[in-house]
Amino acid sequence: MIVLVLAAAACGQRSSAPPPRSDAAPADAAPPVDAAAVDATPVDAGPATRELRGAVETFLTRLGKRDVAAIWDDAHADFRAGEQRRRAERMMVLLVEPLGKFLAIDDYRTQAGNRAGDNAALGTARFEHGVAPFQIVFRDDGDVPRLSFFNVDLPPELRRDETPEQARALADRALAGALTGDVDKLRRFAHPALDEKLDAAQAASLKELVGKLGKVKQIELVVQEECKGQCFELKVTGARATAKATLKLTRIFGRWHVLSFNLELT
Repeated sequence: MIVLVLAAAACGQRSSAPPPRSDAAPADAAPPVDAAAVDATPVDAGPATRELRGAVETFLTRLGKRDVAAIWDDAHADFRAGEQRRRAERMMVLLVEPLGKFLAIDDYRTQAGNRAGDNAALGTARFEHGVAPFQIVFRDDGDVPRLSFFNVDLPPELRRDETPEQARALADRALAGALTGDVDKLRRFAHPALDEKLDAAQAASLKELVGKLGKVKQIELVVQEECKGQCFELKVTGARATAKATLKLTRIFGRWHVLSFNLELT
């Protein structure tokens, strides 16, 4: 079972989602349970319950459309306090890519939260490409229920275990993108942990280094090895200089992403 968990911080504390599972994590590992988020007490039926279901359907619809900015903006302040926006939004997009658009809720039940003002919805949601179990907790903000925690399981049949050969192909594409001097062309292949580090200063450094390298004449693979992922060293020959590129790739939901990238003149 492949699981993405994003949660709000407890009062006075910060919390963040656990890192995505790497190759070393078993695919059928049991999903985490937030014991503090829910208990087994049913929520009474009535207008509040109907409002909760509407909030759940809005969240799942936005997730299926990759409208993650709207999810973030409407989330409870405690959720936003416990996450970094760019990383959280990136992880949501990576999760929903294999699922596709949200179609309907197949199974639905509610539970009372252990914290005052928390209500949880649990069940299964049908997307274009599979059925995903979910646990979503909303925390009252005045009269408005706002997202404070969610756990969506990616069905095993949608997990694509990409091969080392596919890692090599992605490393080549990521390096080619970086060698244009445009950091956004590297960012599209980046793991969320790398993505959040690619700031304006890094973009300027990359552009300067590529300028010193000159037009790329040749790229040679020096090393590819297993390193709790796939690690690469490549030699880049430019018109004015040569450089060494090193990349580490790891899987998220079975697909390769660049976890670290370095380019230095030699």
